[in-house]
Amino acid sequence: MPKPNPRTLRLSALPGALHAALILLAAVCVSVGTLYHGFVFDDHLLVGGNAPVILGVEPLSTAFTHRYWGAADEASPNELYRPITIVSLALNARLLGQNAGPMHAGNVLLHAANALLAYLLVRLLFARPTLALLTGLVFAVHPIATEAVAAVAGRADLLATLFLLSASILGLLASRHRRGWIFAGGLGVALCTFMGALSKESVFAAPLVMIAVLGSDALRHRGTRKDYREYLLTATTLAGIQVFVLTMVLILRWGILGYVYHTGPPENPSVSYLAFVNNPVLFAEPLSRVLTALRVSVMGAGLLVLPLNLSADYSFNQIPVTAGWPAAADLGAILFAGLYLAVVFFTARRFPVVMFALSWSALTYLLVSNLLFPIGTIFGERLLYMPSIGYALLLAAGLTRLAQVTMARRAMAAVLLLLVLGLYATRFMARAAEWADDDHLFKAAIAASPNSAKAHHNYGFTLQRAGRCEEAVPEYKRALEIAPGLTGSGVSLARCLGLLGRPQEAVEQYRSVIARDEGISPAWSGLGLALEATGAHDEAETAFRKALGLSLGRNREAIRGLAQVMLATHREDAAVEMLERVTKASPGATELREDLPQAHYLLGVRRLAEDRHEDFLAEMKRTIELDPDHGPAHYNLALDALNRGDKALASQHAREGLRVGYEFPTGFLEACGLDRPTAPPPSN
Repeated sequence: MPKPNPRTLRLSALPGALHAALILLAAVCVSVGTLYHGFVFDDHLLVGGNAPVILGVEPLSTAFTHRYWGAADEASPNELYRPITIVSLALNARLLGQNAGPMHAGNVLLHAANALLAYLLVRLLFARPTLALLTGLVFAVHPIATEAVAAVAGRADLLATLFLLSASILGLLASRHRRGWIFAGGLGVALCTFMGALSKESVFAAPLVMIAVLGSDALRHRGTRKDYREYLLTATTLAGIQVFVLTMVLILRWGILGYVYHTGPPENPSVSYLAFVNNPVLFAEPLSRVLTALRVSVMGAGLLVLPLNLSADYSFNQIPVTAGWPAAADLGAILFAGLYLAVVFFTARRFPVVMFALSWSALTYLLVSNLLFPIGTIFGERLLYMPSIGYALLLAAGLTRLAQVTMARRAMAAVLLLLVLGLYATRFMARAAEWADDDHLFKAAIAASPNSAKAHHNYGFTLQRAGRCEEAVPEYKRALEIAPGLTGSGVSLARCLGLLGRPQEAVEQYRSVIARDEGISPAWSGLGLALEATGAHDEAETAFRKALGLSLGRNREAIRGLAQVMLATHREDAAVEMLERVTKASPGATELREDLPQAHYLLGVRRLAEDRHEDFLAEMKRTIELDPDHGPAHYNLALDALNRGDKALASQHAREGLRVGYEFPTGFLEACGLDRPTAPPPSN
């Protein structure tokens, strides 16, 4: 058997600092393109809903008194509580800037740090530098990480992984040195577990992960029974510390949210249906939920091996829920789970590396798998970010095993390594580019998940926001074909129809939404606008008043619409009174402030028709106070001044009218002593 050439450069011979540099370089290189991305998908809700604390208007401590999404809506029976993630984003914004770029930079740095910590954990645990290096490199460039890294909302997964890895490393060091290290390490483990659990709920698996880490270390050393008992005692102590800390987190969550975990769906029917769309297993029987979750786990394992068809959304009905007796895919998933557990037990003493890799992946995915209890989503690639460390270790173990004994096998392993890293890195960068903006992301999502109602809805909303309503309509219709009760798609479709000049179709669409859930204020206000466009003033007013009743008077669209109905039905005084009252109560209602000058103007015109000259002048002057650029009001005041012989005042108002581009009647400007401006010569 040929011996290895001693002159051959071995990865294990490279200094640890160079290993770290290679891992950091790999992590940064594949993700640096995200620095030029904007906010995308859930970023809008997360950053916008927590804007006061993130932008520095409120103190950092505010993050501990609010739910995760802040002011944004959350369609889930269980709200999230992740104050450390919000504090991280707030510090990021205050130190580096409030734009998306600095927040993406924070994600890149966290991903690089996680890759380095994964390397450190494997190196400390198994004392195999090459194995640790390959684990760090594979994890750094694996495409499954793109959702966590490329989206600002992925910060929760990055922080959870950072703190779980840190706790595992501190626990490992404490178990080996004992004595004073137990106390110091225990404090570090407690702090990291606390911070991690307030970053994302998946860290609640930390005690099981700690036992897996220290158990793998004990098996590797294979000391005396006394040594093994001491390892078990240390592992139990550190895991007990984590259980205590996690109990405190649950108490804190209960104090802020008022509950620990809700088993029933949300009471609002539309919110309940959206929760169903996000995760249909919430409403499935236990057996169906478990079988579906097992099938999703197998799909996730496949994406770790071959991350080709990646998507930002896997919700209803991209992943069908098992109904009735198990199908072939369900039986295959059961077989996969059984084999997985069998391999874990078989390799426990024979191959501790394999056992630990499989245990890490399973334990870090367990709480978000829907196996034990349903969560807010049926699946998301971000859920595999932490488990992908186990897969990276497993792949690294296979490559290092292949590279043993002969130069030919070592060369083959090197080629495979370069091929895997190259393919994964290329896919990472291509996938990360899809997260550049909502348009690219959701266009890719409907291609990868054509049966997802939310993917079509989100792409439709992106098109609508860009003014491309004609293209948005078929996306909303497709979303409703998949999930007919998705009222958000129904309302958005109706709005697009209205903007496209098809008010009667919009009325029918709004009515279909209201038939499913009559408690949606925006559906009623939208219906009012569509009815008003058809000239049905009385029905429109009824719809607007219904919208205001449902929103407790806070639906500004309904207020504007009701004012338009009042103006159209010659109730200008009522419209002015309502708009004045609302704008005083809500200084930030800029859209209502824009309507108020026109309401005063129309009221002034009515007062003139009623021969109430002084009231007419007062309304015109009030119009100018609210909107100095209101041309018709300037014309009326100039005409009144001219009729009274005040040519100077008439000239002043005429000049203001000219300034804003108002078209005066022929001869009027000359009567005011002004020359009519000549049109500019046509450009060549």
